[in-house]
Amino acid sequence: AVGPLAEVALFDEDSALRGRAGSQVVQWRAFAEPAIDALTHFIAKPGGGLLSDAPGMEAAGTALNQAYQAWPIGDGLRPGADQLYRAYKLLTKLASPHAIPFLKHALMSKRVIGDPGDKGVAEAAVAAKLALHTMDLRLIPTLLDALESDHHMVRIRADLAIRRITNHVVRGAWGRRVRPEVLARNVERWRAWWQTHNHMTRDALLDRGFKRRGYRFITLEHDDNIPRLLELTQRKDEIGYNADRLLVRITKLVSPRGLSAAKKFQWWKRRLER
Repeated sequence: AVGPLAEVALFDEDSALRGRAGSQVVQWRAFAEPAIDALTHFIAKPGGGLLSDAPGMEAAGTALNQAYQAWPIGDGLRPGADQLYRAYKLLTKLASPHAIPFLKHALMSKRVIGDPGDKGVAEAAVAAKLALHTMDLRLIPTLLDALESDHHMVRIRADLAIRRITNHVVRGAWGRRVRPEVLARNVERWRAWWQTHNHMTRDALLDRGFKRRGYRFITLEHDDNIPRLLELTQRKDEIGYNADRLLVRITKLVSPRGLSAAKKFQWWKRRLER
């Protein structure tokens, strides 16, 4: 049912119904593969999908599980920029590793969603926002390439995604006005760092990042870590983000991903004091 529900979340004219359908899809995230297949095939379907120099990109999507077929979202309907934005938003809320093959293509997309003029948004920038919550080391090589994008929002979000995945930071500017030589130097710093550390597991990188900031844990998922992690959620950097993700792992509670650091701290404080 998640494929049809996802279609309702993208296309229905009733915003309340769209919201409820999307919430149900997210609630079923443990069984999200059919929804992700349906959403990624909708975004990347031939004739209006991802635009890239890579051959076969228009058919990019996840490999379908043979136990089911992806629900053909949008058949007979007129998809537009709003539906594409909503599809990416649902994928971002699901934040599933199952979307990684699609995401690697989307980060390299040349398409502009919406009006190619002032109101259009680079699809790669929208995809980079999805990468912010898909915590998987397999994304790092593609994110490193995205640091060289012509679009500053792609670069900024790719850098943030790498910092969150690795729990490490390489200082440097990625904005609109950064000079090409400065950008090249910053990219090389990240590539050199990854070349030295790409043998490490994500947990090992998390632990290393916490230790470099003065926070030591005997094991990452021990209940004794909860009070210290709670305090760390007030930080606005990758340390605060990963403290939140570790609390999710330890407590099995699911915190909202889009909250500010201050609101996330209050969210956890209320639930942990119960």
